[in-house]
Amino acid sequence: MSVLAIVLAVGTVSGAAYALFSDTARVSGITIKSGSAVLQVRNSQSAGWTDATTFNNSVWTGMLYPGFTNPTPIRFWLKNASTADIGLKLTGKILDGATGDWDALKDVVAIRFNNVFANPPVPATPWKTLNEWYAGGIALPQFLVPVGDDDEFTMEVKMLDGADDDAAGKLLQNITFEFTGTQIVP
Repeated sequence: MSVLAIVLAVGTVSGAAYALFSDTARVSGITIKSGSAVLQVRNSQSAGWTDATTFNNSVWTGMLYPGFTNPTPIRFWLKNASTADIGLKLTGKILDGATGDWDALKDVVAIRFNNVFANPPVPATPWKTLNEWYAGGIALPQFLVPVGDDDEFTMEVKMLDGADDDAAGKLLQNITFEFTGTQIVP
């Protein structure tokens, strides 16, 4: 009898037919726009924000000697002007194009960057030679979070103690740093 009950149950369920109504609706005209990372710079508090600034070869000509650190660091500001709500991690490198005595100075002149008003305070980058900055990808001491955040940085320059007469009387001009703001992974 149990086999008969199962056969009847299966027949009842599979033999029942239902007509169901349906309809569709559409949504169109949707626009999707992605944001982008935007890093801007200025060389004074009164200057406007831009993607490049120039210091007009105004840095310590004739002053560097072994053990000397410049008394007046270069000041500049970086701003997170991204069109998306992202924080930026900063790195820097020297680009091709410097003119003059690169080979004589690349391993005896060092640069570091400080974030002037970081809150909480952050350490400066380590001193890195021009050649190390040229190799690129050196992290700067601060993230720019949130969008609209800007920070003042200083760049200090020194001639390393080990510099010898091969570095005397040399000139290097048109050094260009490129700073990259990369999205911080959420």
